[in-house]
Amino acid sequence: MNPSDWHPGKTGVVLGGGGCVGIIQLEALQAIEENGIPIHYFSGGSVGAINAAGFLQEGCSVRRLNRVWYFLKEPSEIFQLRISSHVFKALKGASWMDYATMRVLKKIVQAVFKAESIYRADGVLRLIGNNIDTEKLFNQPQQFFVTVTDDAKGKVVYFSKDDPEMRENPINFLLAIYASCAIPGVLPKAVIRYHGELRTYIDGAYRRPLPIKKAIDDGCDTIIVIRCHSDKTLKPIPLEMASALSEGVGRLHHNVEKDEIKLMRERYPDKTIIAIEPEWLPDTLSTVSWKKGDFVKARKAIRPVVDRELAPLIKYFKERRRAETAVDPSAGEGKE
Repeated sequence: MNPSDWHPGKTGVVLGGGGCVGIIQLEALQAIEENGIPIHYFSGGSVGAINAAGFLQEGCSVRRLNRVWYFLKEPSEIFQLRISSHVFKALKGASWMDYATMRVLKKIVQAVFKAESIYRADGVLRLIGNNIDTEKLFNQPQQFFVTVTDDAKGKVVYFSKDDPEMRENPINFLLAIYASCAIPGVLPKAVIRYHGELRTYIDGAYRRPLPIKKAIDDGCDTIIVIRCHSDKTLKPIPLEMASALSEGVGRLHHNVEKDEIKLMRERYPDKTIIAIEPEWLPDTLSTVSWKKGDFVKARKAIRPVVDRELAPLIKYFKERRRAETAVDPSAGEGKE
C-alpha cells in the first residue's frame, strides 16, 4: 500500500465466527463508527453475522450491540445444554435394578450420544430474534450477506438481505443467521424454505469461514477482516466435552481462516486486506463461556490492535475531511 496515492475504494467488512469471543468485534466496529470510516459491504457468519446485523441495522453504530452483550449475565442464557434433558430422562426411566447393576451408566452414555447436539437452539434463536430488527436492517443501503453451508450438498450459500424472498419472509433471514451459527453436534441444524424447497443448513465456516473472495467478487477494494482467533490466543482443548467440541471446531476454523487470508493476499495483490485478530484474551473467555469482567478486558486488549490495523483508513478519511473542510467550511458537517 502506497499511502501517497492509495484510495480505499469500496470497503467491506468480513466478520468471522468465535462465539463469546465475538465481543472483541464490537471494539473494531466501534472504531469504524468513531472514525467515520464508510462501509459499503458486510459479510459474516455465526457471531460475526449477529454482530454485523446489529451494527448495520442501527446505521453502522454499536449502541444496540453494546446493550445486547452487556445485558448477558450467564453463558447458559445462550448455550443451554441439551444432553442434560436426555440424561434426565434416562435416569427417570431407570429401575432400581439398573442402579444396582450399574446399567444406568450405559443408559446415560446412550442418552448422550442420541442427542442431536450438545446445546439447544433456543438460546441462540432468542438472542437473534429479540435483537435483530429485520425492518431496520433491510432499509439500510449497504450490502449484507450471511454465510451458511447447504448440509446435503456441502456447498456454501450466501443469503442476502436484499434477496426479495428474504424480504418477503424476514423470519427466513433470521433463520439464516442462526444457521450460520449451527455447528453440527454443537447446535441443531436449521431448516429453511428457500426457492420453494425445504433444505437443511449449517455453519458456513465448513465451506467458507471467511468469505473474502465473495467480497472481492462483489467489487470490494478494501476488506476489513475481523477475526476471533489467532495463533497468539490458542489454548489447550478443555477436557469437558461440550467445551472441547466447540473449541476443537474453532481451532480448525482458525487454521482455515489464516490460510484464506494468506491466499487472498497472494492472489489479489491489488486489493487491501486488513486483518484484525486478538493478541490476548482472558483465560476464562472462550467460545461458549465467559466470566464477569471478561468482555471489558477483551475489548480493552484488542483496541490497540484495531487502531494499528485501521490506521491507514483512519488517516485517509481524516485527511479527506480536512481537505473538504478547507475548500468548504460546511463540508465537514454531517459527513459520513
